[in-house]
Amino acid sequence: MKQISLEEKVNNTLKWLANQIACIQVYHWDEEYKKKSLNDAWERVQEQFKKDIDWSTLTENQCKALHFKKWQSEEDIEEEISLMQSAFNDGHLTKEEFDKEVVNKKNTIGLYLIPFYLYPSLPIGITLTSIGGEEMVFNGKNIDTDMRFGCIAWGIKPKKD
Repeated sequence: MKQISLEEKVNNTLKWLANQIACIQVYHWDEEYKKKSLNDAWERVQEQFKKDIDWSTLTENQCKALHFKKWQSEEDIEEEISLMQSAFNDGHLTKEEFDKEVVNKKNTIGLYLIPFYLYPSLPIGITLTSIGGEEMVFNGKNIDTDMRFGCIAWGIKPKKD
């Protein structure tokens, strides 16, 4: 029997959700039933994601297939550090500010932002990194849902393929 890939599992779940939404919109159900059906479908999808996705083993290719977005290239980060070096040399940053900014910038190398549709299925205890380089152990409430390109401004550093 053929093993179903993570990408196929998530794609199947999203197709199922799209069909549920189509039913809710096309059929002439009363508004209360539509609302309940939508909420039930969303809850089922998130539960399925929690079963299917092992966040600790995600690879870069899996992240790309699931619509994570790479935050910045290493070249972009190095260019930003070079600009900060110029600001430091010109006296616009203190040594402490410069060092902190460099550490934060380097901490975003390899960062993939999490698609908003996966936010509700994030596991408690996962370490996330913000676009500013801050690391946070997720407790279910301690990050915001500010978005970039359809993704939250927090991400993970997946395994290299």
